[in-house]
Amino acid sequence: MKLNLVIMYRFVLVFLLLCPSILLAQKTKLQVDKYDDYRVEYHVLKSNKYMKQGGYQKFSTDDVLMSSGQYNEGKRDGVWTFYNEQGDTSTVGAYDAGLKKGEWSYYGSTGLIEEVYDFTKRELTYYDPLADTVTETIIVNGERKRVNLSWPAVYKTGEDGMWDDIQNISEYPEEARQKGIVGVVEVTFTVSKQGNIKNVAVTKRAHTLLDDEAIRVIYALPKKWFPAKFEGEPVDVLFKVELSFI
Repeated sequence: MKLNLVIMYRFVLVFLLLCPSILLAQKTKLQVDKYDDYRVEYHVLKSNKYMKQGGYQKFSTDDVLMSSGQYNEGKRDGVWTFYNEQGDTSTVGAYDAGLKKGEWSYYGSTGLIEEVYDFTKRELTYYDPLADTVTETIIVNGERKRVNLSWPAVYKTGEDGMWDDIQNISEYPEEARQKGIVGVVEVTFTVSKQGNIKNVAVTKRAHTLLDDEAIRVIYALPKKWFPAKFEGEPVDVLFKVELSFI
C-alpha cells in the first residue's frame, strides 16, 4: 500500500509539473486585429479563439513596433517591451499572470534609463535626471522654474497605481451622462514638499460638470506621494494630467 501511495504521489507531482508545458504545447494560430490607429498580431489557442497564448506584437499605422511580449493562459507573462513613436525602447518590465512584478525600467529621451520602479517593493529604486532632456516645473517662493530634478515626485504605488486610484474614485456625473456630455479635462496640480496635493486647477475645459468632477477626483487621491527633490532638498513640483469622460 505504501509503495502504491509513493507511485501515485510521483505521478501527481509529474503531472502538475507538466501542466504548464502541456498548455504551452497546445496548437495555436495567428490572429491579426486591425484598428484605426494600430494593429495587433498575437496567437490564440486553436481550441479557444478567446485564449491568448504565445507571442504578441502591436504596431502603429506606420508599421512601427509599439509593444511586444508573451501571453500565457490569456494573461501577460514574462518580459514585455514598449516603444515610443520613433520605435525606440521606452519601457521594459516583466509580468507574472497579468500583474507587473520586479523592476521596470523607463527610458528617457536620450535613450538612457531614466527611472527604475520596483513593482514588488512598490518603490522607485533609480532615477537619472540627465537621461531625459525634459525639465520639470518647480515652485520656489511662489515662482515657477524649469529644472532637472535630482529626484522626481513619485506616487507610492507607481503611476499605474495612481491611475487605478483615479479610476476607482471617479464617477461620471449623472446629469452629464443623461445629456450625452463627453470630453477630456486637463488638470494641473502641485505635489508639495510634504507630499500632499494642492492648487488643483483646470487648464483645458470640457464642460462644467466634467471639470468639477476632475477637480474632485484629484483632491480625493490618497496621500501617497514621495515629494520631489532639487539639489537634494524637497520642493513643490507641478503636475499635469488628462481625465477622459467618454
